[in-house]
Amino acid sequence: NKRSMIYIEILSEFLYQICVQKLGGIFLPQNQDYVETSELIKLIRQSHGKSTLFIPGFSRLLLSLTKRNSAINKIYGSLMIDRSLNSVEFIYDRIPFKQTVKSTEDK
Repeated sequence: NKRSMIYIEILSEFLYQICVQKLGGIFLPQNQDYVETSELIKLIRQSHGKSTLFIPGFSRLLLSLTKRNSAINKIYGSLMIDRSLNSVEFIYDRIPFKQTVKSTEDK
């Protein structure tokens, strides 16, 4: 599954740009790329010196469960905000995703 996420330093830059440019409205900032939860888990574990084993076929089982159960869908389903809904014309996401995970986990 994929998720929309935003790293705190990216959010800070976004808010800074909104203030400097004196923009108003509704904004939906997020990281440049959608995050696959399996990749997020792998990167977090790597930052702690651990390896990760993913079970083949498990994703198909979860997919079939999410179609039948809305609670499971909220946990394991994709939750993405459409990028076209955020219509700002400045660049605020300058930190690669892998670096944001590493920075967060090193603290």
